Amino acid sequence: MVTVKFNNVQDSYEDFGLILVNREIGTPEVKRVAVDLPFANGSLDLSFYYGELKYTSRIIKCDFVIKDQANAQKVYSNFMAYTEGIMTWMSFSDDFSTEGSNDLWEYTCESMKASALKKTDKLWGFSVEFKCKPFKEKSGTKRGTMSSTDGVYYITCENNGMPAVPKMTAPFAEVTLTTPEGDEYILPAGETVSFPDIVLYQGTSEFTANGFVLIDWNERTI
Repeated sequence: MVTVKFNNVQDSYEDFGLILVNREIGTPEVKRVAVDLPFANGSLDLSFYYGELKYTSRIIKCDFVIKDQANAQKVYSNFMAYTEGIMTWMSFSDDFSTEGSNDLWEYTCESMKASALKKTDKLWGFSVEFKCKPFKEKSGTKRGTMSSTDGVYYITCENNGMPAVPKMTAPFAEVTLTTPEGDEYILPAGETVSFPDIVLYQGTSEFTANGFVLIDWNERTI
């Protein structure tokens, strides 16, 4: 049985008694930015102007049937109270990011809209439409591989997804990290930090450091 996991904790069947009978995972569309050119044919496409395409939200629709039909209203109310309050991430139990892997694709929810409780084929159930961010991320975190020579640490990050801002941790002492472009950043000891200027684009990125450092990120795609 396919189930939905919310916040990596609550399971749609085990915790709420909901049976997923149908789902539709939408595909985000590119936000096209076009400017009409006066005194010329056609228009100018500025979609790539800032270096990365922008996308519309992803819409995910789920139809549920309630297992405990005698207490359908209570089940519905409990689910609504939970998802309207603290729900952030959702994933499907069969939506694996890589064949043979246990990592699932995770979707970040921005809002949700549920139908009223209704009877279909004599069974109580309801539908939910989740508005999610366009990118989906692997539930497992990737980590850069590291080697060292004469006190210099070399960190190789292989990103197979969309551009990602990594999290960096210097667990033992303050570290100076040098990017592939030659820019230097100070990583405080014992803290996990991110810099919006450090982006892992698709492919291999090589960093150097004067101390032990961990670089982690979640691969994401459309």
